[in-house]
Amino acid sequence: MSPRRRSSEAGATTATTGERDRIRRGYLGLALCHEMKQPLHSLNLNLELLSKRLAKVPGADGHDLEGPMQALGRVVDRINDCLDNFASRSLPDASRPKGCAIAPSAPG
Repeated sequence: MSPRRRSSEAGATTATTGERDRIRRGYLGLALCHEMKQPLHSLNLNLELLSKRLAKVPGADGHDLEGPMQALGRVVDRINDCLDNFASRSLPDASRPKGCAIAPSAPG
């Protein structure tokens, strides 16, 4: 085997290993986003429940708490959007569909 061919095969192996590492890092990023979003969803749900419960309390002035609770909800939504953006950028290229050109192998 020629040295040139061996070096190109070695490069292909390295590229394949690098590609695998990149894919693993991408899926690790997605898993991290998922784990961070779970408590955010819980926080958002509990904010909604608290808001509804405060509205039912007789004589309670919910207007004092309405602004801070909405602000907290917006913060949760902003963090959630940032995590969605990070997750979409973490997707490895291998998981995205690619077009391919199909051509006949023999003239016919």
